[in-house]
Amino acid sequence: EQLTQKIASEDYTAEEKNEAFNEMNQLIELESSEAMLEMLIESLGYSDALVRVEDDKALVSVLTDEISKQQANEIIYIVKSEIEDVSEVTVKPESNHY
Repeated sequence: EQLTQKIASEDYTAEEKNEAFNEMNQLIELESSEAMLEMLIESLGYSDALVRVEDDKALVSVLTDEISKQQANEIIYIVKSEIEDVSEVTVKPESNHY
């Protein structure tokens, strides 16, 4: 929202507005990649997945009681294939038992 306001404001230079626009596009692209990864991971048989990427790290939470090393490696491979800038992927199983 702040980026949209910055782009629309007359208080910023064209260069500042362009930087804000580029930053907004990067956020949209990242959000889209996270959503795509969640669908890909769910297609592996998990009932739900949540992917969050920050800098060069990704945290993947999958709804399952346990996960094997092979399953985790498959998820890591998918994440690194989709987002090349990610160097560290953490896969965390989340139980749906409260």
